[in-house]
Amino acid sequence: MDRCADDIYALITGFIVYHVILFTIQKKKDLEKIFLVIILCAPLLTLQGGLQFLKALSLNPTDFSIRASGWWIDPNTYAFILNFIYVVSFYFLEKEQRLLRWLGYLSQVFITVGILSSLSRGGLLIFFVTTFLNLGTLWKRKNYLFLLLILIIAFLLVCIVNNLSLATFGNYNIERLFFFGQENQEDFSNGRLATALTGLMIYTRHPLVGAGFGNILDYANMLSHFKLYTHNMYIEILAVSGPLPLLCYLFMLVFLWYSTFRTKADGLKAAVTIRHFMIALAIMGGFSHYLLYMKPIWILLALCPVVCRLNRGEEDAFGDNHLKV
Repeated sequence: MDRCADDIYALITGFIVYHVILFTIQKKKDLEKIFLVIILCAPLLTLQGGLQFLKALSLNPTDFSIRASGWWIDPNTYAFILNFIYVVSFYFLEKEQRLLRWLGYLSQVFITVGILSSLSRGGLLIFFVTTFLNLGTLWKRKNYLFLLLILIIAFLLVCIVNNLSLATFGNYNIERLFFFGQENQEDFSNGRLATALTGLMIYTRHPLVGAGFGNILDYANMLSHFKLYTHNMYIEILAVSGPLPLLCYLFMLVFLWYSTFRTKADGLKAAVTIRHFMIALAIMGGFSHYLLYMKPIWILLALCPVVCRLNRGEEDAFGDNHLKV
């Protein structure tokens, strides 16, 4: 019952955040201010994660403790939120104002460091997908793209050095870095494939409405003798509440992504930002079961209908009849 109440509370608070953002943004300039606030969070989040990383190095770190996790105390959540900021930062890379462009560049440098230090495989995948989607924008700034590549190559070199167990890095048990050898005895999915299969087994026991909110840990313990979530948004929804909510969630992703195409040319940049956010959110669903418990997701979800309405040429996001206070 307590877990059920916690889940429902998280969804209700996210829904409230959604409506606060939705009814607060009325003009295009308000939308840009929200985007600006989002990218200005990047240095703070990365500095916090970097301090965690450096502190862990001085303590006898393990695979998990050395990873930057922010105040969420979860490296994957930390990496996902940084990826949201990374998606929004591309909005500013083609702005005419040089200050806004440099703020976009600066936030991306911080974000790259933060995501790499989280050692989140899902976070890295989304980072590379987002980079690929915006490669045309980055290619216009070849020197900046070169800097990002240097940061990524430096991280990969650390992985290789650690894999070779050289004296400098061999003292640390950072199994997650062992992409290049067989030192890590765990499978590459880190056990998530097993948890996902457990979620499917739970669904087969309750094919119509699922096992219900708050019950998935008990069922997982009964079926596979370990209390773990599915670590997969789609399987989690299916196991907890059945196929109808899953279809609604998939419909939401597709509908919001498709809606961004119905825009005017002069408003396309914000629409592209939201479109890439929807792609990132869809990919994240394969790595996390708690996406809708993260408040930044509700903020960006609220921006989807606002962007679509504004980009259809309406100066006011709620039309001419909206009552302004």
